Amino acid sequence: MFECVTYNRMSFDRGKTTITLINGQCFVWNSKRLAEVVENTEDVITEEMKLEYKNKEKKSYKRQVELYTRERQEEIKRKLPQIIAGKKAKRNKVLDERRKNGEIIDDSEFEKEIEMTVEDVGIPTLQEASMLMEIPLACDPSTTTPVLVKWTYPKSDKEVLRYRVFRDLWDKGHYLTSGSKFGGDFIAYPGDPSRFHSLFIVVCKPHSASISGIELITMGRLGTNVKKTIVLSSVDENDKLCYTSLQWTGIS
Repeated sequence: MFECVTYNRMSFDRGKTTITLINGQCFVWNSKRLAEVVENTEDVITEEMKLEYKNKEKKSYKRQVELYTRERQEEIKRKLPQIIAGKKAKRNKVLDERRKNGEIIDDSEFEKEIEMTVEDVGIPTLQEASMLMEIPLACDPSTTTPVLVKWTYPKSDKEVLRYRVFRDLWDKGHYLTSGSKFGGDFIAYPGDPSRFHSLFIVVCKPHSASISGIELITMGRLGTNVKKTIVLSSVDENDKLCYTSLQWTGIS
């Protein structure tokens, strides 16, 4: 089984891949025994673990200093002719200024070569505060233990309605994601969201709730602007799910 880890939103962990879930997805998977809901509890960090971390940090810093110094030396070696030419030009500029001020300087002074090796060029020290921090990607070093918990979702009538709508549409083959950015509860796709555009903005409303004219116009125009159909979802007196589509139609 996979794990749904409880954060502000649910997280589905499958090997090395983490996918953020909405509550409906996690509850459906949990109810179908495709997932388990757990929470991570931090293990106690001992002094031995802290010491081990510090030693690894020191070794990493030492290795980075060696690599940094080697790379800088290789770079200096490649650019040494330009460095020497620059120092020679700077020296000749100083000599020229001195000659202009009346000092007698032989032309041979301008032609003297400057001898320099890689070791003569200073390499700044890599500060420990500037070292690169290693982030493991293959193995998770976190010291947490997943603990199975009893998830209480859904609690309220609104959550129950959202869950029933989500499960019904999910069972019918729709792919659903959060609809908050479109002013709805869910966004419904006819297939994989990476391959299809969404078709519906699903809005969950109690069956007896009234909807004003302004709300209808707002939802209709919103759906038209984003090229989606508004679907009003509710549960009637017979405990049956009802869907009503809403589209804005221009009058010519």
